[in-house]
Amino acid sequence: MIADPNTLYKLMILYILNASEFPLNNSQVCEFLLEKGYTTYFTTQAAISDLIEAQFISVKQQNKSPYYQLTTSGFETLELPKRFRRTIPTTTSSKATTIASAM
Repeated sequence: MIADPNTLYKLMILYILNASEFPLNNSQVCEFLLEKGYTTYFTTQAAISDLIEAQFISVKQQNKSPYYQLTTSGFETLELPKRFRRTIPTTTSSKATTIASAM
């Protein structure tokens, strides 16, 4: 398991953005992490900010709301060897795929 929970939250955000066929807004990303009590709203916002700063996700304003999508660097991060991707529990990745498909 990843020692730093913030790294796990960032990977989870990257995963759900990758699983989605279109950009997700801030509420949709937050819903994914907050629904099951994985973390707090403020930790989620910090993870999103870190991902934007690192250029793993990009943000576009649409109807005064930020929409996030994976960048090439973010996609490449998810393509790391499988042993690193296994740090996201299967139930969590399945949930991310289900949520992304329903959006």
